[in-house]
Amino acid sequence: FLSVRVEYGRRGIGKLLVQKSLQIAESLGHTVALSHLGSTFSAKICCNCGFETIAETSYAEFYELYSQMSEETKKLHPKCVSMIKRLGQTAAL
Repeated sequence: FLSVRVEYGRRGIGKLLVQKSLQIAESLGHTVALSHLGSTFSAKICCNCGFETIAETSYAEFYELYSQMSEETKKLHPKCVSMIKRLGQTAAL
């Protein structure tokens, strides 16, 4: 689980955390990274780091507390995305 506090957002910290995590995973011999993302922002970061979407699910379809989410949150984060990256590939920067 990786997270950046809102007040530190839009500074590239999330991307650096993902990149470092990928480096560590690769150094440990892992060949694939899988991520389940509940945030539109996180999905964008992973996409920019070379991940590919393998599945998407709308929160409205599966999340039992969806009705309790604020309208702002529903607009910002409408779905959960699963993404995969084969390690050893250079991310598009």
